[in-house]
Amino acid sequence: MAGRKQRDIAARVAELLDVRLGDKILEIGFGPGIAIQVISQRLSGEGLIVGIDPLDVMMEMAQARNVEAIEQGTVRLLRGTVERIPYDDEVFDKALAMNSFHLWPDQWAGLLEIRRVLKKGGVLVLSFYGPARRAVEMGAVRDALKQARFEMLDNPLEAHSVSYLVARK
Repeated sequence: MAGRKQRDIAARVAELLDVRLGDKILEIGFGPGIAIQVISQRLSGEGLIVGIDPLDVMMEMAQARNVEAIEQGTVRLLRGTVERIPYDDEVFDKALAMNSFHLWPDQWAGLLEIRRVLKKGGVLVLSFYGPARRAVEMGAVRDALKQARFEMLDNPLEAHSVSYLVARK
């Protein structure tokens, strides 16, 4: 799973987020930490990436992959779920979830929680590929984002069997 395709998807998500130096970015369900690594390289030590994932094995993999950035303080990995993000309101400039939305125990609560911690104008990118793409109905996800008071941007985007939804608070 941590192969070339996942790196390419992470790079595309970073482009859709328009990652810039100094950004504070949240990743939900960071898995093996590939997107965190890709985004961290783009931030060049100027910014912060916080990842939240409930699984110990993913925590271990992501920590090993991002050890230098963690030591520098530009990456923080937390064990937890999207329904309870341990940050104040309007902290993050951007947020992403690669292939994890369908696994969230309470998708509605998760969307509301992401909206809470995003700054006004903050961007959220959700990506879906493989089994995750088959597990969701893109129209229903788009509707849920709209009901959570996100503004949809250019959606859905499709490329190389990957679907992307981009929304702004």
